[in-house]
Amino acid sequence: VVMSGKPNSFVAGADIQMLKAEKTAAGIEALSRDGQEQFFRIEKSQKPVVAAIMGSCMGGGLELALACHYRIAVNDKKTQLAVPEVMLGLLPGAGGTQRLPKLTTVQNVLDLTLTGKKIKADKAKKIGIVDHVIQPLGDGLGPAAENTHKYLEEVAVKTAKDLAEGKLKVNRDKGFMHKATQAVMTNSLFLDNVVLKMAKDKLMKLTAGNYPAPLKILDVVRTAYVDPKKGYEAEAKAFGELSQTFQSKALIGLFDGSTDAKKNKYGQGLPVNEIAVVGAGLMGAGIANVTIDKGVRTVLLDANQAGVERGQNQILTHLNGQMKRRKINKLEKERIYNQLVPTI
Repeated sequence: VVMSGKPNSFVAGADIQMLKAEKTAAGIEALSRDGQEQFFRIEKSQKPVVAAIMGSCMGGGLELALACHYRIAVNDKKTQLAVPEVMLGLLPGAGGTQRLPKLTTVQNVLDLTLTGKKIKADKAKKIGIVDHVIQPLGDGLGPAAENTHKYLEEVAVKTAKDLAEGKLKVNRDKGFMHKATQAVMTNSLFLDNVVLKMAKDKLMKLTAGNYPAPLKILDVVRTAYVDPKKGYEAEAKAFGELSQTFQSKALIGLFDGSTDAKKNKYGQGLPVNEIAVVGAGLMGAGIANVTIDKGVRTVLLDANQAGVERGQNQILTHLNGQMKRRKINKLEKERIYNQLVPTI
């Protein structure tokens, strides 16, 4: 079982500083090949390897999970899966562009790799990149996260044993219609002239060709379908080339800057259990909104009832929108909204 010792993070991604320390395309390409090689060892193992995912599963972390024979994920808010390398002007460089096409549709592959979007465990199962989802446990003898972490380990160990003993068979067959549709979608003629052409046209409209990474991703994903034997080679080469572009260096600079800005450099202050926001206008309601979302009791104050109600409606509209997009469920919405104390 491949599992993190931390409940809030499986693997948050590769170390960007390691990439920055390597100055040449050839050196970065070698790092990519090394990552691919390590994950091949897992994939080719005669022993079943189960990935037990709780918390962030990003970039190289998801690529590690994809190399395992079976994937279990916790269906909670913090468990999110993504290949966000495109946001750094790169592409998944440890087999992600080649393993994703074996598990999900070409539309999903392009959606994940070209946008870097994060998806939850239930969505990951629905599209085929996770095999089994478990629901989180509540508080008990220990905190909820600890209990869920232990439960995930128990389920993963039992799954690994069942796979080893032949009690559990991995069946990812989605039926004749699905296979037939994908055969058409990934036929080189249809792939080039319809699927990839539409994706490229949309990309050019969005980026005016100023970002090389999405275009390289299209090329490498195409190789996964048309000439899979050359896929990993193409991925490593493209990873090395993209690392040397000024776009990638600039995007990594932005990422480093925003990460640095999130750090508290002033030490731990007093614990904050409750805040008051004076003024329920656009900004005040917005501040209250992001504060209640973090479970902090928030008093929203305005000079009159109409002002308070306007702020409440703004927050409710946002929460209802999140519920509609299935970012939160009804219980979570109520739990968040109950942290709000509107008053005049």
